[in-house]
Amino acid sequence: MWKNYLKIATRNLLKEKANSLIKIGGLAIGLVCCIAISFFVFDEYSFDRFHKNNGEIYRIVEEQIQGGDIYHVAVTPGPLAPVLKSNYEEVKETVRIGRFWQPVIVKTEQQSLESKSILITENSFFHIFDFPMVQGNSSFALNDVSDVVITESFASKLFGPDWASQSLIGKQITFDNTKQLQIAGVVQDPPANSHIQFEVLTSFKVEESSKYNYNWGSNNFHTYVMLDDRSDEKAFESKIEPIFKEYSSDTTTKLAIQPLSDIYLYSDFDFQTDWSKTGNVAYIRIFVSVGIIVLLIAIFNFINLSTASAFNRTKEVNVRKIMGAMRGQLIYQFLTEAFIVSFVAILLALVLFQLVLPILNEITGKEMVLPFQTITFPLILFLGTVLLSLLAGVYPAFFLSRFKNSKFQSVGIGSATKNQSFGKFLIVVQFTFAMVLMVSTVTIYRQLDFLQQRELGFDKSHLVSVYLKKGVQDKSELYKSDLLGQASISQVSLASSNLINLTTSSDNVDWEGNDLETKILWAHMNVDPDFLPTTGMELVSGRNFDFKMSSDTASFILNETAVKELGWTSEEALGKEFSFWDQPGTVIGVVKDFNYRPMNVPVGPMILRNWPQYAKSNLLVRIRENQVKEALTSIESLYKKYDQESEFQFSFVDQALDRQYRADQIAGKIVMSFSILAIVIACFGLVGLAAYSAGRRTKEIGVRKVLGASSPTILMMLSKEFMLLLVLAFVVASPVAFWISSDWLSDYAFRIDLEWWFFVGAGILTMVIALFTVGTQSLKAALMNPVNSLRDE
Repeated sequence: MWKNYLKIATRNLLKEKANSLIKIGGLAIGLVCCIAISFFVFDEYSFDRFHKNNGEIYRIVEEQIQGGDIYHVAVTPGPLAPVLKSNYEEVKETVRIGRFWQPVIVKTEQQSLESKSILITENSFFHIFDFPMVQGNSSFALNDVSDVVITESFASKLFGPDWASQSLIGKQITFDNTKQLQIAGVVQDPPANSHIQFEVLTSFKVEESSKYNYNWGSNNFHTYVMLDDRSDEKAFESKIEPIFKEYSSDTTTKLAIQPLSDIYLYSDFDFQTDWSKTGNVAYIRIFVSVGIIVLLIAIFNFINLSTASAFNRTKEVNVRKIMGAMRGQLIYQFLTEAFIVSFVAILLALVLFQLVLPILNEITGKEMVLPFQTITFPLILFLGTVLLSLLAGVYPAFFLSRFKNSKFQSVGIGSATKNQSFGKFLIVVQFTFAMVLMVSTVTIYRQLDFLQQRELGFDKSHLVSVYLKKGVQDKSELYKSDLLGQASISQVSLASSNLINLTTSSDNVDWEGNDLETKILWAHMNVDPDFLPTTGMELVSGRNFDFKMSSDTASFILNETAVKELGWTSEEALGKEFSFWDQPGTVIGVVKDFNYRPMNVPVGPMILRNWPQYAKSNLLVRIRENQVKEALTSIESLYKKYDQESEFQFSFVDQALDRQYRADQIAGKIVMSFSILAIVIACFGLVGLAAYSAGRRTKEIGVRKVLGASSPTILMMLSKEFMLLLVLAFVVASPVAFWISSDWLSDYAFRIDLEWWFFVGAGILTMVIALFTVGTQSLKAALMNPVNSLRDE
């Protein structure tokens, strides 16, 4: 029986080649989108689940109140972990992880390397997390202050590709040109789906002797706990929430716990306190929604084309029923056709996905592959085919099988049957989805363009930020002087931070007439007098710092927001007494507000100070136009004059600012691609539906032409109903698109307004494409010789 079903199904699909190709093509394209999204989402959700105890591991985080606002912070004090382990029976183990903020030179007698991925931790790291050790003993590694653990890839760089042929345990390395450390272990490289990434691990024992880092008032470490599997994590969180009050009576900081499996996707912490590898669950939701929409459009196509083609299969159904076929048998027959179409579509989708996979990996920065060799892959393939067959084939199967041999009502785009109403509903839904995606694409790209073009309060063009490492910081004034002697460089300034994402802040501020009950959190930068001219910032009132005025080391420049926050005008602020970090001074100038953080954060109060006694880690260089290559060569060669060992690091400020919105740029590309695919798939369906509609009304068209109807009149008649459906889709899509776009834009402090032409433009473009598609089929029918359509009458 099944063999007969397959034979007849194949014959019917080959008989209607155009219809079959549209069904298969539409489903295949929709499936490519779904497979791509599924792989991406699966990879994102796989983070940190390789640890065998992942369900029992939590990170301790803080909720701080500063300046009247709540801030979520991922770092905690060093003494916290021992207190948790000794005072709470639920805690089986704890581990603290810190990091080196600057790259460090690691040397052997033969090799010198710079590592940018060095963590500070303790032996319990290997008890909580599963990073297998290939050399050394995980029970003792990092217990000694001179211990260091390296990864396999770092060992290969440091000791050569055949490093594994010898034991590295006990070998000496020079660390940061100041310390002699010994290798206590070699571990496998952290998997790509680990939020903890490192090349080198150093011992936490050093930190325990640091009064600056190791105290309850200094948050420098990520603290993890492994709880007993019988523990109630909510009850534990309630217990530890007020722990800070035991060590600081005036604090309002609270503790909370974050499951290990949530860290990658659900971490949105302030002040860049989460230095680990993170993603964004909001984009996962966007991609999943878009993928489902595209697949639904493809399935709706299948349903519409199958029901529309019912007119051509009425004789087949009637003959089968006359010959004794039961309705169940007919349902099986039509579901078999759906299964074949789905199977071919899935195979085609896998081929297409394999072709686009390199592009997808490049866009997302991942290394995804199709798991052909896994045992579960064929099973997933089969179950996917069955599920798709049921989703796409159930309604057409029941619809076609219920025709009675004595009463068959014609079906088509123009019929008034309930089934045809359902078909129209599907068309409206399809194009509603397509228009929503189009508006979303326009919104994303307009917002990104707005961010790139918006006036930031400084001139970002031809501005280079150079990161000064230890070897250069002490000689930064000499380096700056050398650069100013280059013809390709116009201005140079030293600063404590770049202009890309400033995170330093403090509420240890006081000012003349301060009567505020709540503290204000201030961003701050240490700059030299060349900072404003180099960046192109404008003073609203007052003056800049002056190298010749020694008193300016006790002076401050505030931004406009700071002055407004204090209730002053720009002129009133000049000469006011002001202190920062208990260092008194006066306000000598007010600078125009400038963006020092991403655009999803509003500009806050900012202090510029000129404290030359403090080292500055950034150099801002203004390059003359059309001399970029010469300038970069000079900047690097002069850097190497003072530091031959470390890697020269620089970035163009404008490019670095654009990279802040990389996730949004990826989302824009994906949504735009899927929008195009959604319209293409929907138009595939319209081609088939228009052809069936014209075919069903062949004789009507012939009679109308004989009675004098012109081709344009016939064309309008055939296209009018589709036009009404597209207009209805536009009416439904507009408020939905407005709500979705508004919600996405709400994350930005600086954003565009949603203008009417976003919606009208997307609607008109979609309608034009759809009507062109319908028009090609309708035009064929309108130009057909009426003699051919009426010759059988």
